[in-house]
Amino acid sequence: MQQADPRLQHIYNTHYIKREKEFIELLFVISEKSIEEVITAIETLKKVSPLDISTEKIKAIINRNSDDISMNYVDNDTSGIIEKSRDMLNKFKNLIPMSSEEFNKEVAVI
Repeated sequence: MQQADPRLQHIYNTHYIKREKEFIELLFVISEKSIEEVITAIETLKKVSPLDISTEKIKAIINRNSDDISMNYVDNDTSGIIEKSRDMLNKFKNLIPMSSEEFNKEVAVI
C-alpha cells in the first residue's frame, strides 16, 4: 500500500481501515471508471453523510452521474428522430375524424 497512489492511500486511511474487502471492491470500481470519478463521488457523499461512506454508495453516485450524461447524449442525438415522430403522429391525427358526427357521415364498408 506504501507504493500506491497517494489519493488511494488517503481514501483507504480515511474511509476503509478494517474494511479491506470493501476497499478491494472500490479498486475494481476505480479500474472500471476512474479515480477522479470516485473522489468526486466521495466528496458528494461527505456533504450528505460524512461518517457513512461505502463502496455501494460510491457506485450508485457514479452510475447516477453517468446515466445523466448518457441521457443528455441521447436527447441531443435523437432530437431529429423525435421531431419526425411527432410530425408523423400529427399526420395520423388528421386522418381520424374529430367528432362522432363526422364519423357517422363516413360510408360503411361492406
